[in-house]
Amino acid sequence: MPYNRMFERLVEAGDEPRLTGLLAYALYKERKRDWMIRFRGEKGRDPTPQEVEDYVFSVGPHELEDFRDAARRMVGEAAESYLAGSEDALRAQIADEVFAGHAAAAVTRLSDAGEAAVTAVADEHRRLATTLSGALEGLGNIWRQLGMSILGAFAYSFVLLVLFLVIRIWGTGLEPLRQAIGDGG
Repeated sequence: MPYNRMFERLVEAGDEPRLTGLLAYALYKERKRDWMIRFRGEKGRDPTPQEVEDYVFSVGPHELEDFRDAARRMVGEAAESYLAGSEDALRAQIADEVFAGHAAAAVTRLSDAGEAAVTAVADEHRRLATTLSGALEGLGNIWRQLGMSILGAFAYSFVLLVLFLVIRIWGTGLEPLRQAIGDGG
């Protein structure tokens, strides 16, 4: 059976995290396995190598993106579940410390959690301020460039107007040449 490059297409291609690609590949393998089971049920035999190759070839870009999307959702759900569990565990630990008479430890733990949250918010604020500052600085450059472009357009128009007036008033100085051509001479 020829080698198919589905692993490379799902795991090693693009900028997805490896875990997401591996999950997408597992979902592809699961769907392929389901196809093989259905095939056996319908035909009463295993698919030939050519039939398997045809199946693999039939998996198009849209299906690959479906596998990646499902894998992203799975990773996101796992992360949310882990974070929710961590939050619940922290709350339970603080409650246990308070009920056990260790209010100072609970306050310290809450204080540490609060400091971490404040630090995270401050870091995000700094990141946004830096991004906004860069964007505003870029806008200043845009306005300066726009002003220079407008000034350049006016200067160019003025030069054309002066050139037009000079030619209109004094002529081109090519009258003898024009007459020579017009006379056939």
